[in-house]
Amino acid sequence: MEKKSYLSNMNLYSKTPIKEFTDEELVHISQQCFDFCYELFGINRRKHTPLSICIYDHSTENNWGYILEKKWGEYCAVENEIRLFKDGIRTLGEFTSTFIHEYTHSTQPITTKYYKLVKEYSYTDHPFEVEALSNEKKYNRKLLKQLRQCYHTSSTSI
Repeated sequence: MEKKSYLSNMNLYSKTPIKEFTDEELVHISQQCFDFCYELFGINRRKHTPLSICIYDHSTENNWGYILEKKWGEYCAVENEIRLFKDGIRTLGEFTSTFIHEYTHSTQPITTKYYKLVKEYSYTDHPFEVEALSNEKKYNRKLLKQLRQCYHTSSTSI
């Protein structure tokens, strides 16, 4: 059975289940998230490779088959890559919030300062995590609103 397109029907609300979107739709949404964050936060100019976004089905296994904790997303500073995990993310609001959080990390000096500060702060008190969480809370509604406007405009002009 083919999934209906949530993008064309404008069901882009915070509580819309992520499983309702096709992989193609999630890629399109992540591109809109990237454009939003790029406009808002800019990019980390110290990186020599462009920022990439990958959406994975599972977060629970690494390359060696070890079971890891389930998570929503991560930023890999070595690869300059935002990784979003569909098995941890339940809703569109969590997807966009996680995107903002990980994008924030992509603008921070992760390789030079993040790990040094881990010795001084817990995860929840770490200044980079505090900033990323603050950005999630501050901008997630605006991003969701922009997504609805974007797809509303594109569906009415067809």
